[in-house]
Amino acid sequence: MIDKFISLKVIIDRVMMNPGAEDLPYDVAVLAASDTIKLIANPVFLISLDAYVNIEDYRGVLPINYLDITKVTKVDSNLSETSRRSMSYNSDPFFKSYDDREMNPRESSFRYKTEGRYIFTSFSEGKLHVAYTAVPVDFDGVIMIPDRVSIVKAIEFSILATWLQKKWFIGKITPDKFQWADRERNWYVSKAGADFMMENLDKRQSIANTINTLMLNDEHNVNDYRELGLKEYRKRSI
Repeated sequence: MIDKFISLKVIIDRVMMNPGAEDLPYDVAVLAASDTIKLIANPVFLISLDAYVNIEDYRGVLPINYLDITKVTKVDSNLSETSRRSMSYNSDPFFKSYDDREMNPRESSFRYKTEGRYIFTSFSEGKLHVAYTAVPVDFDGVIMIPDRVSIVKAIEFSILATWLQKKWFIGKITPDKFQWADRERNWYVSKAGADFMMENLDKRQSIANTINTLMLNDEHNVNDYRELGLKEYRKRSI
């Protein structure tokens, strides 16, 4: 299931509706939200995207919201599928097979590495089709948050508790107000983390099958990882 997302700006506006939080600084809210995202550690915060990257002088610029590369394929200038060559054999998120794809990508002469927002290649000029995980952002570059009640409330109360804590430290509010927001934060952060564990049974079984595979299979790239999550059977001689 693909989650809907809402902008962090919406959550910040909701926090500022609380008495005592009208003067909430934007940078404090963003920092508190970022810390909460790390605490929850739920992959629904990320999305899978792909993009074409031009290579000039052995270097290309990756998308601004890029987090981690999943797959890189070299294509020709007119994006012809017959010219695709895999540059990584870890996975293939393009969800299609290429008729002349190299059956053993390890033998490919194409290599790459990433540093920050740049990708460096073993060839000087060309074009890459890059699949990557990303942090979703809105048109203003603000982080987008999965529109799940537990996650939204966890971030909302984390921002509020962070700001009220600062006010309590300098004696502007009584401790009970901060303590209330802190309790709500802790509950919703725990709830958001628990929701991640409540995946549907089919998905959890597929994950279990993958983890419990008895023998490593280095040929999954040939069938685009279609059988990776299937249950494995062991044959025993009588």
